[in-house]
Amino acid sequence: MEEPRRYRISDADREHAAQRLHTAMAEGRITFAELDERLGQVYAALYADDLEPPLADLPPEHPTGLAARPGAPAVWQPAPPEGPAPVVLKSTVGDVKRTGGWQVPPVFEVQSTMGDAVLDFSRAVVPQQVVEVRLKLGAGTAGCSCPTARPPTWTAWWSGWAA
Repeated sequence: MEEPRRYRISDADREHAAQRLHTAMAEGRITFAELDERLGQVYAALYADDLEPPLADLPPEHPTGLAARPGAPAVWQPAPPEGPAPVVLKSTVGDVKRTGGWQVPPVFEVQSTMGDAVLDFSRAVVPQQVVEVRLKLGAGTAGCSCPTARPPTWTAWWSGWAA
């Protein structure tokens, strides 16, 4: 009997798996120590079946395209958020900065591979009560300034390698 063919995975596949682990920690399914250990396995993975052990005890609620390939495991990723689609601010090499009287969308995502994210809300126009900010930073830092009259209430905040 012929063994099933092993498929090499991409960086995007590893990022999907890592996101699932971060979500599992945020949901209380795994501890920070487990997250750290499992992320090591995910980032060392070369083949689709290498992603099975760190995700094996987590529910595969939203499988990605990996499952479409024969023999590949279903890798979980969060369901798309309800509500408006995020405005994406993206930079591969360089900083993402928003200062002055900029219009703040209800949901926005900052993506920077090699650069910092600087978000100054002190003079920004914020028409809504709640703003969701998603940061996806590689080698960079994030800074946020808010007006003292409207200090933010953080409902979630985490940081770390590829967080």
